[in-house]
Amino acid sequence: KYKGEEKEVDISKVKKVWKVGKMVSFTYDDNGKTGRGAVSEKDAPKELVEKLGK
Repeated sequence: KYKGEEKEVDISKVKKVWKVGKMVSFTYDDNGKTGRGAVSEKDAPKELVEKLGK
């Protein structure tokens, strides 16, 4: 969980993905606002990991 909130983020809305230690952080388009999220590397979906470093 990230800040006590867990929600599904549509992978097509993910803008930027980067690693912080063992966490994968990302920003996404939240209806025009920029949302932020983070997930541990081992729990990160494959699609998110594939966006790393792009």
